[in-house]
Amino acid sequence: LELEEHPFNLRLCVEEVLDLLAPRAVEKGLELAGLVDLQAPKMLLGDSTRLRQILVNLIGNGIKFTTAGEVVLMVTSHLLDRSQDRYGIKFEIRDTGIGIPTERMDRLFKPFSQVDSSTTRQYGGTGLGLAISKRLCEMMGGEMRVQSQIGQGSTFVFTIPFRSVASPPTIPVIDSRLRGKQLLVVDDTPANRQILILQAQAWGMRVWAAASGREALAYLQNEESVDLALLDMSMPGMDGLELAANIRERGYRFPIVLLTSLGTFKLPPEYSHLDLAAQLSKPVKQSQLCTLLTGLFTNTPAVPVSRDPDPPIPHLAQELALRILLVEDNRVNQRVAQLMLGRLGYRADVASNGLEALEAVKRQAYDVVLMDVQMPEMDGLTAARQLRQDLPPEEHPWIIAMTAYAMKGDRERCLEAGMDDYISKPVEMEELIQALRSSRGQVSPLVPPETSLVLDQDVFGRLRQWSQQEGFPIRELIDIYLEDSLPILETLQREITQGNIPQIQAAAHSLKSSSLNLGARALADLCRKLEEMARVDSIVQESMFNYLYDIQSEYKRVRSALEKEREL
Repeated sequence: LELEEHPFNLRLCVEEVLDLLAPRAVEKGLELAGLVDLQAPKMLLGDSTRLRQILVNLIGNGIKFTTAGEVVLMVTSHLLDRSQDRYGIKFEIRDTGIGIPTERMDRLFKPFSQVDSSTTRQYGGTGLGLAISKRLCEMMGGEMRVQSQIGQGSTFVFTIPFRSVASPPTIPVIDSRLRGKQLLVVDDTPANRQILILQAQAWGMRVWAAASGREALAYLQNEESVDLALLDMSMPGMDGLELAANIRERGYRFPIVLLTSLGTFKLPPEYSHLDLAAQLSKPVKQSQLCTLLTGLFTNTPAVPVSRDPDPPIPHLAQELALRILLVEDNRVNQRVAQLMLGRLGYRADVASNGLEALEAVKRQAYDVVLMDVQMPEMDGLTAARQLRQDLPPEEHPWIIAMTAYAMKGDRERCLEAGMDDYISKPVEMEELIQALRSSRGQVSPLVPPETSLVLDQDVFGRLRQWSQQEGFPIRELIDIYLEDSLPILETLQREITQGNIPQIQAAAHSLKSSSLNLGARALADLCRKLEEMARVDSIVQESMFNYLYDIQSEYKRVRSALEKEREL
């Protein structure tokens, strides 16, 4: 292995890794957060590909071996040699997972070994990831260590020397529009609160943080001056929407920003009066947060909370009388699904895992079971198989799988397990309606969405409508897409040639996401297939290049269509 040396953006490198792994964290209901010290060098000289590989391995392991809580990345720096602009960049990855027994720590970095043989059966894996990561770190002149306590989680720390290719870091200039503003942060996760506090304080803001909605309301009673609030959507007792409703009922009109792990979030009609200023997906990017906050204090359009502009949703329950069981372990996902079903006129029972679902089906006959695939204790596939075995055919409910991944073979696995239909998360209302109709044979189930159009005019037309309403020219969005997508295509060409799995996956995921947002479904589907091929950690360059050629060809069609839309 030969290491490369080229300039790269440290913060961008970290954010790309967090973006890549965020879906896994959301699927398990975990908090994933990261913070790069604002005093760290912006541009470094080194092998960013291998650095990403280390981060993907360590953060991915943290998610893998954590069932509840958080995985947090903190990046700091210290000066090693001022004359050469050399810095030691320290990466600290902390999780709240199963932990590692002290007596087995010596096996941790040995190839093809697991701390405990049972972990291989429960979690899978070859035991190569940590060994490779440690070796790469040492080749780059760094060192790696770990601290852990059984049942309390683990902290992996590695430090690598890099040379800054810019001037020594300085604290960024604080935007005068943020200086002195009073910010209220409400999040039940300590790491998230601390990261948001550090970010806001670096911009000169005064911050007060609360761990719950009740604590935040108590603070507001005693504090008159609050300029802005950041509210976590997923909190026990009182979630972000409930807290926002309480704040508005008390007469406070300051802007409220909702932080959510759900991706695109459509505000339920009963909360439309809250006048939420914006939403941000977690983990929150520092640059994105700064832009949003600055925009809120200059009347610049920020990131609006999505409000459904579609035609009125049918009261499906009047047409199809269905008894529905919702099987989902994540409380936020439960609530959102219940809200969506409520808009259709349904009241669903809820089970938190496969075992609870089996018990519920024994007590009550259901027409439809909405089954999450990834759950603790018993997953959805196992539960579906068991349910089919336990009940006679005439009593089988219609089982609809729900999963955050849309990977190749998922539909086949769902069918093999005895499921009848399949929808991906975050669930769109149109997909849910179609899936419920399919339970009564009104539509054909398990049919992939049509992707033959260059641009889905429903999606793009909605974007054009929003852009007109918000005063943001659609041509600027098109220009941003075209400007960002060309470097991604170049990255795919380079990384496939070099066989760099994490970078192929990250680039394909990025282009897929942005293309979907503009309605380029066929292009997004090709990117998804390439991403799936990279996800299995194997390089078949000929097949990947075939996908790349198809992506390049479809991209030319998309670019031509967007350029025509730009002139309208």
